[in-house]
Amino acid sequence: MLQREFVLREPRSSISGEAAYRFKHLLIREVAYAGMTKLSRAQYHARFADWLSDHAREELIEIRAYHLDQAVELLTELDGAPPLELADRTSATLVKAGRRALARESWPTARKLGLRAIELRPTLAARWVAARAAWRLQDWAAVQAEMAKVRDDARAGGERALEALALIGLGEAALKREGDAPTAKLLVDEALTHLKDLDEPVANFDALVVRATAAAWSGDLDSMIADMEKAYAIALDAGRKDLQTIAAQALAQTHIVRFELDEAELLLTRALELAGESGSVRARAYAALAYAWLLMVKGELDAAETLLDEVRTTSAELGAEPAEAAALAKLGWIANRRRDHRRAEKLLREALRIVVARGDRGALWELQASLATTLADVGKVDEAERLALEAQGASSPHDVEPEVRASEALAAVRVAQGRDGEAEELFRASLRLAGESGLPILEIEPLERFVRFLQERGRETDAAPYVARLSELVPLSSSTARIA
Repeated sequence: MLQREFVLREPRSSISGEAAYRFKHLLIREVAYAGMTKLSRAQYHARFADWLSDHAREELIEIRAYHLDQAVELLTELDGAPPLELADRTSATLVKAGRRALARESWPTARKLGLRAIELRPTLAARWVAARAAWRLQDWAAVQAEMAKVRDDARAGGERALEALALIGLGEAALKREGDAPTAKLLVDEALTHLKDLDEPVANFDALVVRATAAAWSGDLDSMIADMEKAYAIALDAGRKDLQTIAAQALAQTHIVRFELDEAELLLTRALELAGESGSVRARAYAALAYAWLLMVKGELDAAETLLDEVRTTSAELGAEPAEAAALAKLGWIANRRRDHRRAEKLLREALRIVVARGDRGALWELQASLATTLADVGKVDEAERLALEAQGASSPHDVEPEVRASEALAAVRVAQGRDGEAEELFRASLRLAGESGLPILEIEPLERFVRFLQERGRETDAAPYVARLSELVPLSSSTARIA
């Protein structure tokens, strides 16, 4: 075949010391393959997988898994089922390939490999790879269903580390899908008891991050900071720069909400450096999201938009829909600040579509409130009212921010409806909640809208104290309110 140029020799081989060849044309390959019986194809696939095992070890494990799986498929077509030994070997190889895919953050590939491994042999290892990939993809419905099986199998088999990881995954799913911070904390605390005497830095880190997030959603910023600082220390001891990035950007956000912007910038600059050094695309995406938020707060909208466009593109390529939705939501906020409400509506609708399709209750209220406010501004009042009321219903009773945003959104709707008395009551309620939270950042947007509401009605004297408060919180250049 070489002499007749059906196949050509490659200048380099992916396997050291071995010659590499390729078919001159794909059609030649297809004709050659079609000319073989299914049994012969299956045998050659299995033999090549064995050869790879001897010559390439783990380096080409995904290619080996592919060829074993092809052999399984062909023998299933012939005999109704593959030989047990081949099915076992193929499932185990798919699991190994799935673990490698997880390590390089190729989560859709890991998910596919794990699910296929389960089809052949529903082992604990196969279930873990599939569920872990779903966790990294933040597919919370799948995590809730599959991590429960991992937890039960791990408990039955005495695999305490895996049981703990499954509990952490279930805890984060309860938080992100249901907005249930108390249940999330209970599950994570149970996991931490299993991890107490185990050397499992990644599991401990994941547990503390979920605990910290639950604390933040419950308005307990001190506990959030304490847990995240512990997580950062674990990441530092383990030499995991990707995990250090995640902890640093989360801590930076606690400074942003308190308007400690210099401290936030130092942490986020370091987070981006660590992400680059780690090579983790996931870490880079979330650090960039946090840095974009800092830029938005500082009024540097062009720079924030550039960074968010990068996150949006990268997240779409990774299949990381929550990060993509977060980037779209922030881009929508920027469009609103520029009074480009049509673009804001489009971006926020796309973000809301992603969140609704995924069933992520934890992220739902914010998008509903943001879109409701935007729709009120463009005169789509009926839909705006529905979304604002849904935002009130979706908000967590343990988190003040959703209450602030939902009240502000409904106030904007009442303004658009000409119901000024109700609007004023809602603005005042929103500002009271924001002030009681101790988080100055929550006050800004309700203040801007309330000042504009009062000034447009000629109530300059009433607006004066709110103008003064707004001036304390943000530089004049970054406020969109007309300050007298």
